[in-house]
Amino acid sequence: MENLFYGYVNNSFEIELSRECVENCCHSGDCEEDCQRWIEIPEIKKQFDKIPKERLINHILEYGCHEKTELQKWNKEKLSVWVLWSICGDIYDSEEFNKED
Repeated sequence: MENLFYGYVNNSFEIELSRECVENCCHSGDCEEDCQRWIEIPEIKKQFDKIPKERLINHILEYGCHEKTELQKWNKEKLSVWVLWSICGDIYDSEEFNKED
């Protein structure tokens, strides 16, 4: 059975991710290309398609590293890539992800 982990977008939309996805989207160096590839995988794309653009923006604003006016210019795919990266980082750092079997 594949390990599944759950992250939340804007504290309301649950995203289900595999261990492989989390590991591929959270590593040293630039993760953008990896996140871009994963966001196009149907199981993940379908989850992000259900999230309104405004909720993705709100999620990113919680991190305090971008201005709302800047984020509103981003397309939904770019927002989704950033959010996927942040969720994978949160999961990667979690106790659940790191516990020994």
